[in-house]
Amino acid sequence: MSESSQLLHRLFAAQNLPSPSAAALKIIRLTQDENSSLASLEKCIRTDPAFVARLIQVANAGRGNQITRPVVAIKDAILVLGLPAIRNLALGFSLFDGNKTGQCRHFDFEQYWIRAVLLGNAFQIIVRETRSAPPEEAFCVGLLANIGSLALASVFPEAYGRLLEDQSSPLSVEEREIQALGLDHWEIGAELFRHWGLPDVYAQPVAKHQNKSLERLPIDSRSYRLGCALALAQTIADLILQTQLRTPEKLSELHRIGARLSLESEKLLELGQEIAATFKSWTQVLSLPWLSQMDFSWVQEAAHDNTVLTTAVADNKSQALRILLVDDEVSVRQYLTQVLAEAGYRLSVASSGSEALEMAKATPPDILVTDWIMPEFDGLQLIRVLRQEPWGDNLYTLVLTAITDEEGLIEAFDAGADDYISKPIKPRVLLARLQAATRVIRLQKETERHFQEMRDIATELSVSNKRLHELSITDVLTGCPNRRYALERLQQEWALASRHTRPLACLVVDVDWFKQINDLYGHEHGDEVLKSIANTLRSGIRTEDVVCRVGGDEFWVICPNTNHEAATRCAERLCEMVRQLGIKAGDKLCSISVGVAAIDKELSSPSALLDQADRNLYSAKRNGRAQVGSRTTLS
Repeated sequence: MSESSQLLHRLFAAQNLPSPSAAALKIIRLTQDENSSLASLEKCIRTDPAFVARLIQVANAGRGNQITRPVVAIKDAILVLGLPAIRNLALGFSLFDGNKTGQCRHFDFEQYWIRAVLLGNAFQIIVRETRSAPPEEAFCVGLLANIGSLALASVFPEAYGRLLEDQSSPLSVEEREIQALGLDHWEIGAELFRHWGLPDVYAQPVAKHQNKSLERLPIDSRSYRLGCALALAQTIADLILQTQLRTPEKLSELHRIGARLSLESEKLLELGQEIAATFKSWTQVLSLPWLSQMDFSWVQEAAHDNTVLTTAVADNKSQALRILLVDDEVSVRQYLTQVLAEAGYRLSVASSGSEALEMAKATPPDILVTDWIMPEFDGLQLIRVLRQEPWGDNLYTLVLTAITDEEGLIEAFDAGADDYISKPIKPRVLLARLQAATRVIRLQKETERHFQEMRDIATELSVSNKRLHELSITDVLTGCPNRRYALERLQQEWALASRHTRPLACLVVDVDWFKQINDLYGHEHGDEVLKSIANTLRSGIRTEDVVCRVGGDEFWVICPNTNHEAATRCAERLCEMVRQLGIKAGDKLCSISVGVAAIDKELSSPSALLDQADRNLYSAKRNGRAQVGSRTTLS
């Protein structure tokens, strides 16, 4: 059993593992019993007023802005949520009620549940917006997403407390967990999901929603979208709960993950405001502390502060992007250079189409911002030429133009333009278009990276498969091909010999007195003898021949294009070479006996060839060993 498997076994068997209460188990059993009625479930739930309030809260949160009357009755909440969600919520809230404190130092149980409730709320709202899962089931998934850390703090309070206390380590908590335990708390949480019967479609995103792991999921899969939704919920939770994380970098992360779910900036702000507002009501329902700074105000202010927002985008999303600006008017170049430089873009500037072409070929840009009307070599001509470059398809092109009639714009798009901006240029419009271009380029690069990873994985698999195949046909001790390879090779050589009417021979070699060597000197010495004999056999054959170890002290030598007489001479030569090694077997000299067989009209198959060689080997053994048996008949 592996170290991680042992850990999970200990967790699941521990008495102090976070587990549902008796009341929750009763609700869970009723939801699983096909014969139980809605009335009996409602009656059971009614005995727990706190659970009633929480169910109604979840039912109303999952409906969003639907124009329908709010849910106020237990029966309506059950109908809205459905039995799977009721079952999961009974589990989740039972764990909340039963694990508000613990013995693990450096693990803040109250902060754990504040964040867990916020994650449940955020995940439900994001899932509702992206339609990646039933929102009524999502709250419990978010609530329990981090349950692995609570399990470690509960079952191993002292050891996990020491791990959390180690602030000197440059490793993250997850990396320290993997180093110490073999897996991190997200993977443990996913296993707990499976242990409690939650669908794997939720367990997998919990285990994989961190950036490096998320990139390994298929980008078009439901698990990937749910993983992105959980990652976005984590980022929003950071921005709401931790003021020290309210940085341009974190804001950029919010937009980057939102883009994976096709959520534009305005929608992200809208969702963040809703999450912060409903989180306050959740803290009241669950009697959790709420502070005034637990809000989304910084993000809202940053969205209206062009400097903060643009800096966040430029420092993170666009740090690898290079813009080539082309305009023949000095004033326009100076003005746009200032706007783009202040936004943090890496900028190259050209005053003509021909100059821009040379610069682009020398250092390909990510984005081309070009005036349309320029003397000699205009913007559309430049785009057409650059599209012919190997990297031209990935170039994002933005045309600056005073031409806004339909035919003119169609001409620009036909030339390969991706977007246009009407003159006079408005800085905020230009930056907004560039942010859109950034998203497109980033998605392209993510897709390319994804495909490159797939290619790398395919290459690794190919190499691994080749190694595995080599291992499967190789004898580990001697390095000779093994019995499996020998049988396949003999079959191939037999087919070739039969098709082209050419000779084929096989030698069956057995080491004399080998058992005596093992008994007298031990198996390690016996292994060295086998390796020495294998090397001797290989050195005494032709390039096209092959030596295989097929058993303990038995070897085959397959000799293509070799008749019986030549094979016999080869066998005699090998016997003499082994004899000259001078290996002692007590009072005897270690030697080999060889049986020879070659294709003739009486041998109808490779197995018949081997049988004849075996009989000749036994004949050599009976006649005193250290010799060759080479009779040509089947008698």
